[in-house]
Amino acid sequence: MSCGLTNPSALLEQGATKTEGQAFLSIWCMVVCMLWGEKRLYSCSTARRAWSVWCGILLSAAWMCFGGGEPHQPVAGFEIRDVHIEEGQTGVVLRVKLDAPADARIEIRKEGPARPGRDFILSETSLVFHATGPVYREVVLDAPLNGMPEGPRRARLVLAGGRGYRPGEDAVCHIGIRDADSVTVMAANLTSGRRQQYREPGKRLMRGLMPDVVGIQEFRMTNGITRRAFVDEVFGAQYEYVVEADAPLPCGIISRWPIRSWGVWEDPGVGNRNFVWAIIDIPGSDRHLQAVSAHFLATGSATDRRRQAERLKSYIREYFDPEHYVVIAADLNTRWRGEMAMGVLDGVVTDGRRPADQAGNENTNRRRNRPYDYVLPCRRLDARHHPHVLGTQVFTKGLVFDSRLWEDPPHPIRRDDSGAKEMQHMPVIKTFAFPEDR
Repeated sequence: MSCGLTNPSALLEQGATKTEGQAFLSIWCMVVCMLWGEKRLYSCSTARRAWSVWCGILLSAAWMCFGGGEPHQPVAGFEIRDVHIEEGQTGVVLRVKLDAPADARIEIRKEGPARPGRDFILSETSLVFHATGPVYREVVLDAPLNGMPEGPRRARLVLAGGRGYRPGEDAVCHIGIRDADSVTVMAANLTSGRRQQYREPGKRLMRGLMPDVVGIQEFRMTNGITRRAFVDEVFGAQYEYVVEADAPLPCGIISRWPIRSWGVWEDPGVGNRNFVWAIIDIPGSDRHLQAVSAHFLATGSATDRRRQAERLKSYIREYFDPEHYVVIAADLNTRWRGEMAMGVLDGVVTDGRRPADQAGNENTNRRRNRPYDYVLPCRRLDARHHPHVLGTQVFTKGLVFDSRLWEDPPHPIRRDDSGAKEMQHMPVIKTFAFPEDR
């Protein structure tokens, strides 16, 4: 019918919350008000016409709300919206819920670069609910081993299609899969705000990019947040971290894998931080990853940074095993890549592959005109370099990530995060292949 009358049985089937009695009462009250107005305004034809128009509007609204509008449908969503899993992990349970019992069928659509059937498997993608049954259904997620170095991958599960429900704010679940056959290393000085602390923009950047090992600088928390809580939230409870004590702007290292030992090397060039090193046990490899987090002077000269580089190189040569892998993930604050400090460090690591953004810009400061931040591997590790893939884009020499350049950055990153107040650096990432024959 033209009035849009809905079959009462359909209302009940789809979970309508307004009863016919409520609809009748509401419309009856409107009619009474209309007749009262007509009587009171009988002497003024203009007023009667205006009153009739308003009554028509009110009656139409009442009909749409209580009779002829769309019936109420339960809202569907995922219980958890952001899940990180390991390649090889199985039996991860995702729960889809309705906010009220109903007869409904929900289809799950798979989106994103991670490939269904190869990178991840869902136990089912069509969920049937009954008005007399539970308001949730469970889907099992597996991430099979594939023996291929790929770096971290992401996918989206979207509640779309079916009947008897409507998608809510939680209708998308973001899946992150950590690779079992590669190591992704990040240099991260991602504080923001006046006090140089890790706030929401920096947290989102690191969670969205999913590194395995992070050389972190200025590892300072906002009031009331512990570093352990920060690492748990951003990376997961299985990640370990180390940080120098009693330093105003401390360096640290965060690792997906066990840290066998760690320590601090003095940096006499500055008074508020030092060099932090860690030896990390890479699964399945006879060689360890020897990582350093460093933060060279920003206010000093190129000569000051050369002295810091000389001290750091001497530490690496004295204390690190040359048969194992070495990587420096650092904020070196260089004004250009030809600074003397880079020539000094070339004795133990290499800058031969220079990460860039999708426009080819290798600079990493906020204004994108200076190369402050680096991931520098030893030559043995550099031989395992693997292109870093993010979304549908491939970064052959590594990635400088600037969220301002991405229309749809990885969840939960927001497009303006790299431009947050007082954020001075971009994250830098390189990936290294460690297939099963390592």
